[in-house]
Amino acid sequence: MPSNGSTMSEIKLEHVKSQPTVVVRFDYAEEIVGELMSDALIAVQEYLKRAQILPVGPPFTRYLVWTEEQKRAESGFPVEWAVEGSDLVASSELPAGRVARMVYTGPYTGLIEAKNKVFDAIQARGLTPDGGPIEVYVTDPNEVLDESDFQTEIIWPIE
Repeated sequence: MPSNGSTMSEIKLEHVKSQPTVVVRFDYAEEIVGELMSDALIAVQEYLKRAQILPVGPPFTRYLVWTEEQKRAESGFPVEWAVEGSDLVASSELPAGRVARMVYTGPYTGLIEAKNKVFDAIQARGLTPDGGPIEVYVTDPNEVLDESDFQTEIIWPIE
């Protein structure tokens, strides 16, 4: 049980299809990652609005490089098909394949603990994580005001 009163669902292994996305990529430091994610999501929303494209799911952040030396991520929205992008906004894709998936309910401050739990579960099953995790922000913090009710899916690709 997480220390902040939040909850974590059972970790399930699944196969997922690839999903076209529109994103902004950025390098980050832990102390400012939330601000960079927010800026990236706003830029993608503005791009989608101008292009008259509707997202087909909630916003996400995918951790592309997640090491002590370098941290690189992309935040954006899933879309129906690949798009051209712009100077800031890029077409991307969530990869197809096997993943570990868990739903975390609680404040964003508990996400590191949740991601560590998924990582540990992957390794405990003798599997190898493939890159970094993906956070899907199921609830909109502009609509759900109580942080303890925020829902975030943690999806971690597996080799």
